[in-house]
Amino acid sequence: MVIVGALDGRAASRLAEVCDDCGAETTRLELDLSGVTMATAEGVAAVGRCLALRRRFCDGVGVVVANEVGRRALLESMSDV
Repeated sequence: MVIVGALDGRAASRLAEVCDDCGAETTRLELDLSGVTMATAEGVAAVGRCLALRRRFCDGVGVVVANEVGRRALLESMSDV
């Protein structure tokens, strides 16, 4: 899933949908935070929930970051995982 712009409540809802829709055939979840320009606590928490699902996927969860906002959001999301 690619997130561009705000990692906020709306993005958090979409992340939750994607995670819920992953079936047994899903082996890996990819999150691309390269285009994130701002992040709220709700968005960061949603990334954390996705990371917590890593054991559900045999190939885990991959995250791409390319800017400071995305990197900071990822690091903050990992504090609760």
